[in-house]
Amino acid sequence: MSKLGDELRDVKGNTQGYQKELLNLQRSLNLKVDATRDLASQIVELGLAMRKLQKDNESLANQANTLRTNLETQQKTNGRLLGETEELKAGNLKMQNMISALTSKEDSLGKKFFNLRNEKEKLDNFVRSIKALRSQIVEEKTEDGVRSGKVVIYLKSTMLGSLDWSFPNSLGQDENNVAEAVFSAESIDRVQMTPEDRSILTSFGKNLKIRIDLTSGAELMTITPEQKGTSREIGERDHSKWRWNLTNQGAQDAPLALTAFLINKDSNEIPLFHDDHMITTSNLVQQIRGQFKLIPFIAGLVLGCLLFGIISIFRHSKHDGKHLVTNEPGRARFSGKKQL
Repeated sequence: MSKLGDELRDVKGNTQGYQKELLNLQRSLNLKVDATRDLASQIVELGLAMRKLQKDNESLANQANTLRTNLETQQKTNGRLLGETEELKAGNLKMQNMISALTSKEDSLGKKFFNLRNEKEKLDNFVRSIKALRSQIVEEKTEDGVRSGKVVIYLKSTMLGSLDWSFPNSLGQDENNVAEAVFSAESIDRVQMTPEDRSILTSFGKNLKIRIDLTSGAELMTITPEQKGTSREIGERDHSKWRWNLTNQGAQDAPLALTAFLINKDSNEIPLFHDDHMITTSNLVQQIRGQFKLIPFIAGLVLGCLLFGIISIFRHSKHDGKHLVTNEPGRARFSGKKQL
């Protein structure tokens, strides 16, 4: 009996221990704690709670697996993006180094492009100016051994100015004379001009810069300008004169060429006018040479007249001979008939 009593006490102790553990489990699981309830119902409730926990645990495990898979995928994507980012950084750094190398030099690509664009604009202005400018000769005459003329320069329909020139017609050997050219600028009404014409006029600069040259194709014709520099800036309603001293050291005719240019802001020369003039040499040798030039013509004319006369005489004599031959038989026949 004592042994049974001990075992019963042990069972009660174990039961109380289990009861405490159940209470602790119920508290941890947020279950209703009731010490008066029997142990079986508490165990059943605890089992249901454990099943629910298992299901929740399985659900959480599935979610964890899904998150782990997504995390691995994201890590792979991040790794690929990181590689692409590094490649982009390397490419960007290489491009920046190239740009720095190109822009840090005097002959950089940007500077070359800028210079090329400026040169294209200059060329466009030059082409438009050539198309828009024209010249018209309004006067040309020769008086007292001097050839003179006048040409008017237009920018389309707007008159920019006029050029007057004069040359000697002849120069004897070792003789001196003077050639002159005068450019007169007109007053320009910019309000009446079109925007394109004003743009072309602006490309010429504030004043018209005119260059006039006089040259000769003869080595013995000396041309000396009275003033240094062939380019002059001429404002509106102003004029400028060019004078050249001419010295003929030869006995042959000498050609002269007068050329006029307009120089724009870009230092491009736009041709305005060109005139060729021949200065004759008025000396005894030239006159005798001129007379000698007529001798072949006169000799040819005389020989031609002689040949024509000889041929005419020959034809006339031949015709008379035929006439005599044809008349003799006729006479004989006529005489015979008259005798009959």
